[in-house]
Amino acid sequence: MKKTAVIFLSVLIILYALSSCGVRKTRPSCREILSAVTSTEIGLPAGRFYSSKAPEGDKEYLSDSLISSLFGGGAYPEVAKDWIDVALYLSLGDHPCEFAVILCQNRDAAHDTAKLFCKRLSAIKITKNSPEYATMISDAKVTVSGNYALLIISSDAENAFKSVKKAING
Repeated sequence: MKKTAVIFLSVLIILYALSSCGVRKTRPSCREILSAVTSTEIGLPAGRFYSSKAPEGDKEYLSDSLISSLFGGGAYPEVAKDWIDVALYLSLGDHPCEFAVILCQNRDAAHDTAKLFCKRLSAIKITKNSPEYATMISDAKVTVSGNYALLIISSDAENAFKSVKKAING
């Protein structure tokens, strides 16, 4: 009787372990995360969404030349070879509101991508230096969450980051 109970319990433990290993949480796409963060933005200015998953010719198509212009100083960034997915929101005109979500192969690539975001943020500070946006730019966030690199220039960067974390973690 004891031997049967031990075997039964062992089988249950093994089945539980196997089932929990088989359950794999899928990562949300960068476009899904971008949608979550832009939906929380109060007064989202006119702008454009871009996604690396959009086919050429689509209104959200993200070209290599745009990537090069934004993050590579005119050249395609070396770290981009480690990018799995990219989604961007760029405001039109002088408004600095901008979001970038990039899923990388690994955390090192995410940190290298965050460095590109810091350069991008520095460029925005120079080109979009209107006093009415000074707080927005000074509160901007560049961060890494898992293998995601994030650039958040928002009217409420803290709330935007919370919505990103919620979208990533489910």
